[in-house]
Amino acid sequence: MLRGSNSWAALQKPLLILAAYSAIFFIIGWQRLRTSK
Repeated sequence: MLRGSNSWAALQKPLLILAAYSAIFFIIGWQRLRTSK
């Protein structure tokens, strides 16, 4: 059980970074779409 939580902790950081990047790109893309119209 400890090993599973350890692997989750190791996975959490890349997932968090990926989520942050996708959110930033989504906001930038949405703003560009709004300004282009």
